[in-house]
Amino acid sequence: MYMTPARVPQLTAYLDRLRWSPERLARELNKTFGAGTVSAKAPYGWLKGSFPRGQVPELVAAVLSDRLGTPVEVGHIWPGRRNQAEDPLPEGQINPPWHAEQVASSLRRLAVRRGTAAAIPPPLTGEPLLSVAVDWLTADNSPVRSRATGTEVTPAMLRHLALRAAQLRQLDESHGGLVVADWSSHDLLWVTTLINDGAYDSTLGRRLYQAAAELALIAGWVFSDHCRHGAGQRALLVGLRAAKLAGDRQLGAYILSCIAYHLTWHGHASDALRLLRIASKGLGRAVGGRVPAVLATRRARAHAQLGEKSACTRALTEAAASLDGARDTSEPPWSRWVSQAVLVADAGRAHLELGNPEKAEQNLMSSLRQLDANQRRNHLLHSTSLAQARLMLGQVDGAVAAARQALALTSTVESGRARQRLESLRRSLTGYDSALARASVEQIREVTACRL
Repeated sequence: MYMTPARVPQLTAYLDRLRWSPERLARELNKTFGAGTVSAKAPYGWLKGSFPRGQVPELVAAVLSDRLGTPVEVGHIWPGRRNQAEDPLPEGQINPPWHAEQVASSLRRLAVRRGTAAAIPPPLTGEPLLSVAVDWLTADNSPVRSRATGTEVTPAMLRHLALRAAQLRQLDESHGGLVVADWSSHDLLWVTTLINDGAYDSTLGRRLYQAAAELALIAGWVFSDHCRHGAGQRALLVGLRAAKLAGDRQLGAYILSCIAYHLTWHGHASDALRLLRIASKGLGRAVGGRVPAVLATRRARAHAQLGEKSACTRALTEAAASLDGARDTSEPPWSRWVSQAVLVADAGRAHLELGNPEKAEQNLMSSLRQLDANQRRNHLLHSTSLAQARLMLGQVDGAVAAARQALALTSTVESGRARQRLESLRRSLTGYDSALARASVEQIREVTACRL
């Protein structure tokens, strides 16, 4: 496609897959990370084997990871080179003691990364990750100490942080994109500056760590949604530590459930179930509420992946009962997204994995009718699932109609996970002797080859 020398780096292959010119790569870098990040002609030198300076290699890897929907490391693009970004949880800091100073250091490393590096160690699975969860449940941590010198931390500052977190969560639901992770990391840098240099008593100190945990959670979720799973899990693990120091069991259990949920995306359902049981244990005897509902519905998804129909059904019933017991006045703000529509959609996805497309279609259609219009990413994701359910039922025209509903949202939603779902749907539609199906296949190909 491009005029390149005989010996070219892997970058050429990535650009070919995206159907991008070198100038397009430069434009995407400048659009994502700010005007002037690279010159328009810089990628031509990279195609000839030159290695960019500073953080640019990580920026290139991040953009390619996001657009391709699969992790791309610096070493994949330039063989023999390594990512230079600092791991927010370097080896030796995965397990406790989780002292306040160590957690603050990890939070700051996470913040200064600003989401620009794609290639950090892959996500933990198995016993190392389960060990972290057990430590969260059982370990004693050093208390947050007050500080007498520095900028005074006031309740008004913390209210501002809570408002910012709410705005970022809303933006992620309606639009998504790595810019949300970037903004949350920017705010996290401010929080860690207050933690390290501010003046506060122990109560306000715990609230600072609570705010930091929420921001790390937002960043971790966005990274994972953009298929940067190592970065996403690292951010969530840092958030788990901050929630522990804040003494916020609900937030810690919820973050642990997010880590578990991501494991199910990659076929580690057994590990996910063990994490979710630990998270439930950490909640104690919670009677109803959105957080127990989330834990139960995510257990249902893991059981479905394992083909455990009875256990899946029990968990879905538990999730519905827990949501019925939720009281808005006592529910944490970050859990307000959990609704009847969300649980019904999760039930639909579970039935899809269990091979029950009739029930899956019913649940997914019901959810799409109930979902808030601002939850565009959920509309897109559940529309692709509805299309898959209809294909399993042999309803090709119905599947195409659902695919069109999903495609109509791609201009306003940025999500690597949605791109993967659309690619899977494209493969499922390929081969059907239908003009509508062929048109949808080509439209999905065009959308995913550009940007989502």
